[in-house]
Amino acid sequence: MKFHRIVVLIDADNTNLANLEKLIQYISTRGRIVVKRAYGNWSENLKDKKSALQQSGFKTEHYFNCVPGKNATDIALAIDAVDLLHKNSYDSFVIVSSDSDFTPLSIYLKESGVYVIGFGKSNASEAFRNGCDEFKDIEKIPTSESNSQHLKNTAPSATKKDPLEIIHKHLQQCAIDNKKDDGYTSASDAGKYLRQHILGFTPKTYGYKNLTNLLEDFRNLYAIEKHPIPGNKNSVNVSYKLCNSTNNSES
Repeated sequence: MKFHRIVVLIDADNTNLANLEKLIQYISTRGRIVVKRAYGNWSENLKDKKSALQQSGFKTEHYFNCVPGKNATDIALAIDAVDLLHKNSYDSFVIVSSDSDFTPLSIYLKESGVYVIGFGKSNASEAFRNGCDEFKDIEKIPTSESNSQHLKNTAPSATKKDPLEIIHKHLQQCAIDNKKDDGYTSASDAGKYLRQHILGFTPKTYGYKNLTNLLEDFRNLYAIEKHPIPGNKNSVNVSYKLCNSTNNSES
């Protein structure tokens, strides 16, 4: 499965990063990494880890364990994950740790509509493994070649269509069935149409904060208009219509 916007969060206190380069290479084959953060108490014994992470483009967050029995690193990673989930449109979170404390987080992210991939040791807790959509042994990361074959074998084909292709089919049909005199269709109507035809539809599942963001990402397919709502400066009515090329393909 491929993703549009991936977040990678590493618990450096509980992770062997000997395979860091292979880890990033593998995740990159799954989609575009847009956020890379690592959390740890960067004392002397973690200095080498910090340097390697920074060279790989990670933002390294430092946290002291001020309260006995409480891991500030775990708390900070979880808070950031939830903050990122609600502020932006990401479709996959990668959590790198073997700590079972991240089980509630992985379940929460999954229930919120994002795909969760966990990386950790082979002896990572069963609870954390089951809390992720996928879990992989960080010491046995697939090579680029083997992963390419895996993606080829599991890629959408005659037996499985790309989910976005289905969305576009419904958006195009909605535009045809519900277009107004000016040729445009309300994005609000399109949202209702999608929810009627796709069980549990939400733009977040496909990596978008809302339907408008999705439409705007495909300007080659849709022309978009925005009109201010009288008396509400912060909101607009959004409508769309099919571009000529899309109309032609439908005829």
